[in-house]
Amino acid sequence: MSRKINIFVIYALADKDIMLRLLRHLNPLNEVFNLSIWHDDPIIPGQPWKTYFESRIHHTDILLLLVSDDFMNSQFIEQVELKAVIDKHKENKSVVIPVIIDNCQWDIDLKVEDYVFNLNELQVLPEEGKPIADWNSADQAYNNVTAGIKKAITPIVDTLKQEESEKDEEKKVADAKEEDHRKISFTEETEVNKLDDEGPSNKEEITTEQEEHRLREEAEAKRRAEVAKRIREQAEASARRREEEDRLWEEALAKRRADKDKGIREEAASVYPVAEEHRLKEEAEAKKRAEKEKKIREKAEEKKRAEEKKKRKKEEEFKRNAVEAAEAATTQRAEQEKNFKAEVKAKRYAEERNRKKLTTEANKEVEEALPENNTKTKKRVLGGSLVALLAIIVIWAFSMVNSGSEKPSTTLPNIKAIDEKDSIGSAKTKIEPPNRVAAFSELEVGDTFEGGIIFTIDQAGKNGKIAYHKDAGLMPWTNAMKIHEQLGDGWRLPTFDELEIMYRTIGQGATNSGQFADELYWSATAFDESQARLLRFRDGNTSYHYNRNVEHRKFQVRAVRGFSQ
Repeated sequence: MSRKINIFVIYALADKDIMLRLLRHLNPLNEVFNLSIWHDDPIIPGQPWKTYFESRIHHTDILLLLVSDDFMNSQFIEQVELKAVIDKHKENKSVVIPVIIDNCQWDIDLKVEDYVFNLNELQVLPEEGKPIADWNSADQAYNNVTAGIKKAITPIVDTLKQEESEKDEEKKVADAKEEDHRKISFTEETEVNKLDDEGPSNKEEITTEQEEHRLREEAEAKRRAEVAKRIREQAEASARRREEEDRLWEEALAKRRADKDKGIREEAASVYPVAEEHRLKEEAEAKKRAEKEKKIREKAEEKKRAEEKKKRKKEEEFKRNAVEAAEAATTQRAEQEKNFKAEVKAKRYAEERNRKKLTTEANKEVEEALPENNTKTKKRVLGGSLVALLAIIVIWAFSMVNSGSEKPSTTLPNIKAIDEKDSIGSAKTKIEPPNRVAAFSELEVGDTFEGGIIFTIDQAGKNGKIAYHKDAGLMPWTNAMKIHEQLGDGWRLPTFDELEIMYRTIGQGATNSGQFADELYWSATAFDESQARLLRFRDGNTSYHYNRNVEHRKFQVRAVRGFSQ
């Protein structure tokens, strides 16, 4: 079969996905039959339906109407195009098949001008008019529709094959007539030549038989020619009738549209003054609304700018106050540190001066108490001097122990050597011990103390916190919380605030005297129910937090503990 079977799908734009799915189910039919499916003219909501090629309706074998709620509420069902579709069905020129998509009111009378029609007069699909949306399986519904379309295609294919067979028969008759004509011409020529050779009597007999055969052949050829001519005339008449119908339909449609446009123009012309007045009024109101909206926007923008300006002013004032407070705090801290150092220096100077004074007085008393001519007295005085010297050394050593990391003076008390020549009398030597003054060494941030590095200390230099002298290594958070089991009692995981202080004092935020790695360090501070906060010592980033209950999350640990002296 050489001619295609034309299928025209009319559907609402909202049902395009359903249309495309139906086409996929029609692909097997396209492999069996020579189909041409047109589907590029959807019904657009709110707009009259118009196909790009108006002749398609008149040259379509099957018209598929995808009936849905959008389809039934479109302008298409009120247009003359719907009447043209139904007329094609009534004239047996096309097969119209409604395909019910969803639960819509499709079983109603459709009115186009004075024309009334109901879709229930057609054979709808799926079977029994059950919408595709109500099927348990959508594929079963589409397969049912495909089977129904196949049934509609079969008689069309048979008709087309019959028409092609008649055309082939007509061609065969014409070809046979031409072949017989060639044979007769050749036979006549051969018989004439034989008659010339055989003589007059045989020639007359052969001529009579040939004449009869020729007359029969001519009669048969004439009959075949008349049949072929009649078939050809019928085909030409059918084609002319179809062209004439198309022409008349196009003219009628054009006339209807022209009449409709004319009516619209006349109606518009009759109501032009009112419409113009209404238009001008609407334009004036629109302009008034636009001006009002513009003023509202300008007022809102001005208010917004004022609020932003006020907000910026507050922020600047806050920043300025913060800077001033920071500067004041820095100045106060520097003054406190200066005063503290001056007090420590004065205290150390007073202790040194007191120690020297006690040593001088002790030497003086020893010199005065030694008799020159009494050896026994010399020995007692010498023993007393040694005891005094020993007491001074003990006091000096005790002072150095209490002064922490302060370096002891290398100058020993200046006590003159006592010999026998300096002994005078046997007077007893009395040495008064010096007043004991408590001394503490000056500890500062960054000093090594008790197995760690000081990263914070109070102004009195007595209480503070130290960090372990090295990292404990990579480990999960649960192990980090038990760091005291590895390093000993007192050591613990630092809080997030303590990590920040270490970063600023002995970490990369300062001189990194604590030799911290450029990595993340665990803290004991929680971010939420399952995560802990971390600090990256490479740049002091404080935004990190990870799950603290999983073993594969391993980060560095630097233990801390407090101290007091």
